[in-house]
Amino acid sequence: MCGIKAALFDLYDTLTYVDRLRYEEKIAKCAAICSIAPDKFLKAWRSLYIQSTLGIYPTTEERVEAVLDILKIPRLQEIIRDVTAYEHEFLRTGMMLFEDAISTLNSLKTAGLRLGLVTNASPSVRVLIKKYKLDEYLNAVIVSSEVNCRKPAEGIYKAALAELGVEASESVFVGDGNDNELKGAEHLGITTIWVNRGLPKYQKDETPVVGFDFKAESLEEVRRIIMTMTAAPREF
Repeated sequence: MCGIKAALFDLYDTLTYVDRLRYEEKIAKCAAICSIAPDKFLKAWRSLYIQSTLGIYPTTEERVEAVLDILKIPRLQEIIRDVTAYEHEFLRTGMMLFEDAISTLNSLKTAGLRLGLVTNASPSVRVLIKKYKLDEYLNAVIVSSEVNCRKPAEGIYKAALAELGVEASESVFVGDGNDNELKGAEHLGITTIWVNRGLPKYQKDETPVVGFDFKAESLEEVRRIIMTMTAAPREF
């Protein structure tokens, strides 16, 4: 059996992390636009997270409209416009790339691996991907809201494998473990690497992390693990 040919990466808390101050500022600004308390806006916004990542709201504007409905606030165009603008601005300025992200992706790509992104995210994630030009390093970008399927459901991993043209046994999935993503990948026979940096998470998930073959504290450590697997066949 061949060695590893492809690596799939989670996005949030794996390649990127949140600037907490800017996140709180975004929530405060959006709440002020809606003339409500920040905690009320945040509760309504988070209540639509799953639906948003499944593509039920194809645009940020439509998610904002749904939030306004929950809060019983009229759908005024200026409110929708401004809240949407702040959300996109936060993704551009408040979601930071880990310092070893690009070097890791570039090194693996140079080594001949095919790379994919598999993320549970709303359509607005494209703002973040564009900012950091991540698609320049990736052969496949699979966003849950675009394929209407979330990790850990097998369909989202299969979409990435199909686009990369590899088998599960030839692939590695790298993630922080949220959404039971490692267990989902493991179920398909994908080798899994848990990146545990010990940092506060953007997408909080209290579910215990299970389903990993290897554990790493950085993407540089992930790179070294993957490179050892490209040179030798997997054993079962």
